[in-house]
Amino acid sequence: MVHEPKPYSFVPFGGGTRRCIGFALATLELQVLVIRLAQRARWRLERPVTRPRGIATATPAGGVPITVL
Repeated sequence: MVHEPKPYSFVPFGGGTRRCIGFALATLELQVLVIRLAQRARWRLERPVTRPRGIATATPAGGVPITVL
């Protein structure tokens, strides 16, 4: 079943078989941008000690809160 977007909704890359061919490249560019910004910004861990959660992949319980300085 195909769901049409609501009128006047923001659908930047479309969806389904008519999805924009640049979707994967744009997603990769945004990931690189966020990584580069995080590398250049000064930030501090708010809770340096974390407990792992999970079995197959360990993730920090409660996330990793940071403060961007």
